[in-house]
Amino acid sequence: MNVKVLTEIESIREQVPRCIELAKRAGADLPCNFFYPAIHWWNHFNSLGGSAFWKKRGKNFFGNQSTLEQLFLFMVEEDGVLRAAAPFAAYRVRSAGGQGLRILCYAGDQVLIPYQDITVDPPGSRPVLAAFIECLVKFYQEEDYDLLILDHQLDTSQNVPVIRDFFANFQREQVMVREAVTSMRGGVRPWTIRQLSRRLRKLSEAAANEGVAIGGIEAFSTRLAECIPIKLLFPATRKVLAEELQQILARCRTYEALAGSLAAVENLLHDRPICYPYISLPLDHEAFLANLSRSTRYYYRRYMKSFREAGGTFETVSGRDISEVDVKDYLHLHQVRWGRESMFVCGDDSYSFHVDMVTAMAGEGLFSLFFAHFAGKRVAVLSSFDIHPRRECYFTGMDPEYLETRAGRLLWLYSIYDAIDNGYEIYDLGPGDFGYKMSLATGEARSHNFLVTRNDCPLDLDSIFAGYECMVPV
Repeated sequence: MNVKVLTEIESIREQVPRCIELAKRAGADLPCNFFYPAIHWWNHFNSLGGSAFWKKRGKNFFGNQSTLEQLFLFMVEEDGVLRAAAPFAAYRVRSAGGQGLRILCYAGDQVLIPYQDITVDPPGSRPVLAAFIECLVKFYQEEDYDLLILDHQLDTSQNVPVIRDFFANFQREQVMVREAVTSMRGGVRPWTIRQLSRRLRKLSEAAANEGVAIGGIEAFSTRLAECIPIKLLFPATRKVLAEELQQILARCRTYEALAGSLAAVENLLHDRPICYPYISLPLDHEAFLANLSRSTRYYYRRYMKSFREAGGTFETVSGRDISEVDVKDYLHLHQVRWGRESMFVCGDDSYSFHVDMVTAMAGEGLFSLFFAHFAGKRVAVLSSFDIHPRRECYFTGMDPEYLETRAGRLLWLYSIYDAIDNGYEIYDLGPGDFGYKMSLATGEARSHNFLVTRNDCPLDLDSIFAGYECMVPV
């Protein structure tokens, strides 16, 4: 087998048609397999002009600061036929501890490209994957990187057990390999305070129902709800709030009747695997509804009926039918709903990324937009990658003036029905164990990471993954 590493962006772009043909031949069903997301991610967020990654992306995912330095395409050919390919990116990172590091990982961040994998034909081929990983590790060593990560690979991938077995028998001096599950960092954090506030209120209600007097719960819950999330990026602020919370919880632990409500709060204080829920789709709508809980089924039937009776309608725009106006409406509805809280659209560069990426994927027939109409206009949107037999929800948007219509929630049901009607087998609900997703899910996946480091240079992973995500060793 012939292995290659392409380092010039023009040479990489020339290979995109071959990579897409490989993905189709292999029956690949992840957006990353079709390369456009990674190419446009690089185009819009690279640091070749001297900018730090976060200045373009609006977010930072490694350490305290990072620069996106280079894009690579790793390829395996056999008798002139492309058998495996994946784009990788090189970062220069300043860790939370101040250490300077060079990191090599899949091209794309965990929000814009949440799932990663090597495109392999045939899927899970041991000889092909072995050649690919040998090349990757050799490159990592020769180019003197500090950390190599095969990151965010779903445990449902046929490649994961093969990669695991390969590294279990890996013989190379001065290299250490660890496997970790992608997890959410717990504690008093910007991404936990709302849930903590709600669960503390329930704890307060449980205490009142039991006739237990525990002061401070309600007031602390209100403080968390009113806290500006960005302030919690400062360790000193987090420490003060965390200590006060622990004092409250210590008083609650003496009452056995509060154990359930207390556990719900404490669950948010620990690192836990990020959930990737999905639906194994049945053959018809009624079979899908039958799998839902009674209350969820009632919710959707009730509000779908009232939405339609009030004149609400739905619209599907797919593939090459998606116009510039459709993309503009899509991004506008996302921005008016989430504003500065959005992880997807964080400035002009990320906006342009979505325009280019959607246009490219739609041109391949792999992207759809679902709109809800009310009062004569589009009021909600849901986007998806459509790669048979799998539909993956990407992100959503909603005009806040029409939240009472439940149009955003109803779009989930509409797009699920559409997937059933068009013969899809899997509907991926996207990362996160949010209640509205879990009420629809029939299963959930986890994301695995293989981290390669030098034996003579142990790394503090918590200083590299210093934000929302953390790595919990298997």
